[in-house]
Amino acid sequence: MATASDLITRAFRRGRVMGRDQTPAPDDAADALSELNDLLDLWWNDKLAVFRVLSEAFTLVAGQQSYTIGTGGNFNTTRPVKIVPGSYYTLNGIDRQLTVLTDRKSWDEIPYKALQAPPQAIFYDEAFPTGNVFFYPTPDQAYSVHLNSWSRLQTIAALTTSISLPPGYNNLIVNGLAIAICPEYGLEAPASVVRAFNRAYRLLSLVNYELPVMGYPSSVLPRGAGGMNILTGDTV
Repeated sequence: MATASDLITRAFRRGRVMGRDQTPAPDDAADALSELNDLLDLWWNDKLAVFRVLSEAFTLVAGQQSYTIGTGGNFNTTRPVKIVPGSYYTLNGIDRQLTVLTDRKSWDEIPYKALQAPPQAIFYDEAFPTGNVFFYPTPDQAYSVHLNSWSRLQTIAALTTSISLPPGYNNLIVNGLAIAICPEYGLEAPASVVRAFNRAYRLLSLVNYELPVMGYPSSVLPRGAGGMNILTGDTV
């Protein structure tokens, strides 16, 4: 398994910042590590570079509508970039899906938010350093809720840290880092490196792309029927 130092050395060589048998000086390697973590943070915000959806379980509190999420928050975990559909809570052993409201306008248009009942929808306010998760209706008991979010690409703490990512990501990292560090040394990234990075990004994007679930629009269904999920047959 490659370490951060291995990938950084390859990036320096790939970008022709140094020769094949050379290794970066400690200060250069440390700077490149910071650059690498910046790249991973950037790619974390791009769904096409995120290789899986993370599902985490938390416990709600009866009568509490909003919860902070992030390090030290009510939901003590890494602050998610996005909370995505598929999130659910459990009631009497049955998993019940939550509608994810994707914009504040949808949340603000709920006229009476103090209603207490089993929750039906969530809204994620992407504040920083901790986000805020709102439930509607306000939970009337301590449900177990599972939130689905984009899985963070690995944070690399040290040059000796082992890189554990799916196939293809090491190639993306090496070429992306080579492109990023070349200007620091007065160089332009070789065209072959740019092409290799674009190819790796396209291939990973295809792997990570999720087809939306198709449904019948309500306009073609009988009056009174909602849309239909073609996978489950349920109206929506």
